[in-house]
Amino acid sequence: MSLKRFFVWVSVFHKRFLKKKGFLFLLALIPLAGLALGLVARMDSGVMTVYLSSRDNDPISMEIINELSSENGLIRFVVSDEEEAIKAVKYGKADAAWVFEEKLGEKIRVFANKRSAKNHLVDIFQRDEDIMAMLMREKLGGVLYPYIGHELYIDFVHEELSESIPNETMEEYYASVIPEGNELFDLSENTEMKDSSEYLSAPLRGLLSVLCVLGGMAVSMFWIRDREKGLFFGLGGARLHLFCFAYHFVAVLDLCIVMVASLYVSGRGGNFAREIISAILFAFAVTLFCMIILYVTNRISILVAVAPLLSLIMLIICPVFFRIEPLEMISKLFPPHYYLAGTGPKEYFAYILCEAILLLCLGLLRQKQKNIDFA
Repeated sequence: MSLKRFFVWVSVFHKRFLKKKGFLFLLALIPLAGLALGLVARMDSGVMTVYLSSRDNDPISMEIINELSSENGLIRFVVSDEEEAIKAVKYGKADAAWVFEEKLGEKIRVFANKRSAKNHLVDIFQRDEDIMAMLMREKLGGVLYPYIGHELYIDFVHEELSESIPNETMEEYYASVIPEGNELFDLSENTEMKDSSEYLSAPLRGLLSVLCVLGGMAVSMFWIRDREKGLFFGLGGARLHLFCFAYHFVAVLDLCIVMVASLYVSGRGGNFAREIISAILFAFAVTLFCMIILYVTNRISILVAVAPLLSLIMLIICPVFFRIEPLEMISKLFPPHYYLAGTGPKEYFAYILCEAILLLCLGLLRQKQKNIDFA
């Protein structure tokens, strides 16, 4: 069979899939899942709730409150008056309330000058003292520190150097030497900056990758039906394996393309070239994985039972929501592990090679069993 004729068949497969309602449903399911997670991520979805209040609307207090309330992360901040904030904690509507003291800016200056902790800056009302409460206080310390650090700097200059240095000079120097944002960090090649507040959409990539594998197993069911209808009559041996690969790869690649598009629409897409390369390698890995499952089961009834079970296993042991180190070796058996771990081409090629060898062994085993209609 010529290469030209093979690609004609590939084109036929692609057109055939686009006419299948089940496959179109799978294509639509991926962006719908992305849209649903994106909507959930935009809702008030904090793990902890903190009410914020200022006793006198001091400028620094209001600046801190505005900064915190504009976030949409693990801690949900609600602005209110002091009485409402305390009631919210008392009746379980909030996990904590942070009430900023009167004349906060002046008290920060006194604190920096006297180095005394007697002049507290914030009254904290909370329900429980646990690890989340401690993490919330770390957050509060983080937003207060820049103001305290600035006053400590001004106080040090006046005490140790000279009180005659103009404030403008001190402010200019302070702004020039204080690092901002990511100057303190060095991000590795596989790390991309993401908005830390979108923690609920972080599993989106994992969920979509598992959906692609599930879609690949559904394609295996289409293959069995088309084979039973006689679509591949006359094909055997290596040609049948090649057509089986092309049949799956065409469909899985479509699913991966929709997955990448959904990531960009939801704002989770990274470097375009890297995303495309990763998606193509993932499509190869998923294709071979689904063919292995097909060769082992070879029946729609078994695939229907196995597909949801394997999807659930992948959701649990692959790093979709979190990484389970004791199960990482098992996780490496599934394609989403490599896609989610951001592994390079070498790891992908090693995994694909192992899949190909296993597939070859299964194919040879099936061919020896003459009483079984292989593939």
